[in-house]
Amino acid sequence: AATQFLGILAPALTAEAAQKGRSLFAGRVGQHVASDTVTLVDDGTLRGGINTAPVDGEGVPSQCTVLLEQGVLKGFLHNSYTAAKDGTCSTGNAMRGSFKGLPNVGPTNLFFAPGTAKPQDLVGSVKKGLLVLDLLGTHTANPISGDFSLGATGILIENGHLTRPVRGVVLAGNVVTLLKQVQAAADDLRFYLGYGSPTLLVGPLTVSGT
Repeated sequence: AATQFLGILAPALTAEAAQKGRSLFAGRVGQHVASDTVTLVDDGTLRGGINTAPVDGEGVPSQCTVLLEQGVLKGFLHNSYTAAKDGTCSTGNAMRGSFKGLPNVGPTNLFFAPGTAKPQDLVGSVKKGLLVLDLLGTHTANPISGDFSLGATGILIENGHLTRPVRGVVLAGNVVTLLKQVQAAADDLRFYLGYGSPTLLVGPLTVSGT
């Protein structure tokens, strides 16, 4: 489910969105926008990555870019145009839909860095919670305010044990608030297409439904 959440984050981390005022992270470089547990990386050189390539859509060499480091926003993803506008260098994130179109900006292999905990230990530390397996409606999240209300399915956690499946619940909150609630990351980094995440332990969220 955390990889699906990256689908909300990714557009907001492009310089294209920030320059147009369409990112909740605009003007926040150098600020804490997540907990110290959170490090977020885009790596176009990742071995075996589905979007790994020698160069981007403009021929700029692919690279590894740290976007969030221990909760601090370090910068945005750039192509040559957005980089020139900000007086910096391209991060090798130019994407082309076809050779006829102008390149936009997008992630390559975007992932939350893993921690050292075991997933079962994170589950075991929870008195009452939800192991979220799937999110629905991530496209409805507001990229400017960061507010979201998403359908979810998962497994109920009671006294450190997975007890029963849960469907039809709604998770509501704000992207930055959620990022600041990340308490721990497990060591089980997995990728789904171009997004990757380990199991994350997240603090209280608004949950409604059955």
